Amino acid sequence: MGNKMKDLRTINEEDFYKFRNFDEKIKFLLNYAVIAPSTHNSQPWLFKISPSFCEIYKNNNLALPYADPLNRDLYISIGCALENLILASKYFNVYEKTEYIFENNLIARVYFKDLDKKPIPNEELKEWLLGIKKRLNARGMFKPDNVPSELLNKIKTLNQDESLEINLLTEKTKIEKMAELIAKGLEIAYRNKNFRQEMSRWINNSLSRKKEGIPGYALKMPLLLSFVFPFMIKYLDLGKKLGKLNYLSVKSAPVSCLISSKENSPLIWCKVGQLAERIMVFLAANNLESSIFVSAIEMGLAKEVAEIFETDWLPQFHFCFGYMDIEEKFTPRHSVEEKIINDQNKYK
Repeated sequence: MGNKMKDLRTINEEDFYKFRNFDEKIKFLLNYAVIAPSTHNSQPWLFKISPSFCEIYKNNNLALPYADPLNRDLYISIGCALENLILASKYFNVYEKTEYIFENNLIARVYFKDLDKKPIPNEELKEWLLGIKKRLNARGMFKPDNVPSELLNKIKTLNQDESLEINLLTEKTKIEKMAELIAKGLEIAYRNKNFRQEMSRWINNSLSRKKEGIPGYALKMPLLLSFVFPFMIKYLDLGKKLGKLNYLSVKSAPVSCLISSKENSPLIWCKVGQLAERIMVFLAANNLESSIFVSAIEMGLAKEVAEIFETDWLPQFHFCFGYMDIEEKFTPRHSVEEKIINDQNKYK
């Protein structure tokens, strides 16, 4: 399964110029969008292609009422896919603009230009495309190596939206406090039987052919355990044990990153996803790994998170990053063709 996912990420930029049909060119750009991260690898996006633009819809069938009661993470996931599409189209010099819509299930419309020409690619963005293909949600322990200060300074410049804020923690005592909150959030979540039942449906054994959800190998579990783990999740409260594992991972991270906002709205959450993906792609391009931990925010501990990061803004998305020795095993994905729709009414 890991190798198949790697094939999906083996995108050859030169192939873009082989297509003459506008639809095929836009579908090629969407190859970058569909490898974006999403909650439980739910991939809650859908696309509708027109001659000069692509519409992005949310699929309510993939909502997670117990893990993501506000749909915050659903919109953040779609924002990640949107950002990848924008970055790819900017590299090929065909990006025109993005229009945010939020009507029914239509989220945004990305407009393209010069699809009838052979524009010269922006080579300064080549590393971003590499980062999109390399990025994964890493799990495990971070190495003790510090992240260079010049990279941390560069990350702060990636935010150009005044409604969002990037907060970085490098102080070990505060990172440990954040690790404690992440563990506490997981304990709260797993005490809820409905959450456990929902979560169990998104954990797959390592040999599963499902294209959604989290396979056992992505959680670094032995093959046999991956077959019984979904049942363990459903019927046992593993919150303390899983919280401990997450605590150790977060505690080991050299940097903890929080994206906050002035207010809450689907538009803000979508923009949070765009910024988060921009940062994680930048990190991947610079050979750093990122690991997403949002349990504290989703389980009612946002105020405590804000206190640790010393911000008056609203915590929206949290992840850690640093160096990690990992074997690249990407989670499965639906292809672009499987995410194309012709009748959006089907998903209202």
